[in-house]
Amino acid sequence: MLSALRGTVEGIEKALTQVEEQMEDRREALRLASTTPVNLVRLVEDALLRNQSPLNEKRIDLASDWPYAPSLVWADAEVLSRVLDRVLVLLLKDATPDGRLFITLSEHLEPRQQARLVLSNEGYGLPQQTLDRIWNQSVADLVDSDDPLEETMGMLKSLESWGGRAQVSTRVGKGFRLEMDFSTLGFRDEHILSERGHDPVGNQMQSGHDNDNS
Repeated sequence: MLSALRGTVEGIEKALTQVEEQMEDRREALRLASTTPVNLVRLVEDALLRNQSPLNEKRIDLASDWPYAPSLVWADAEVLSRVLDRVLVLLLKDATPDGRLFITLSEHLEPRQQARLVLSNEGYGLPQQTLDRIWNQSVADLVDSDDPLEETMGMLKSLESWGGRAQVSTRVGKGFRLEMDFSTLGFRDEHILSERGHDPVGNQMQSGHDNDNS
């Protein structure tokens, strides 16, 4: 009797787990519905070009590191371009003269297939508690704020609406560190591209550079 009951419970738990996994896959698909495969390195390079003047004015040394052939990521390219601009404005405004700006892109398979973009600076920074109080506000309040830092945090938090994720940390006298995670384009996504009329191969774009300093 107990053995049969245990088997029934285990069967129910397994079924619930499968349902939860299917629901999460569905939610992820809905979040990605408004996105397209984009070359993240290209977006970063374009944002750096648009912000070249403050880089030069503060004599900031740029250190970048990314894969020779980075995977495409699912993103809203227009929104992400604006976010990258705001992030660079924040990091460069906070940066100490003759400091460094670090940008790295890495790819991971666990716990999920994703790419992580990390941007950090050598700057003045803030107390982490101050930043946490800002981050805990709603996206709507932050995006509508007149404070540039709060608006930037709101834009970073809004990445979650289409599958991206962001995390920000800071230390007084150490500057800021921003991490952004994105789902990468995998073989399982080919059917999505086919439905949208995209050619997965044709979407491959020129890759970035390794350990490029300027």
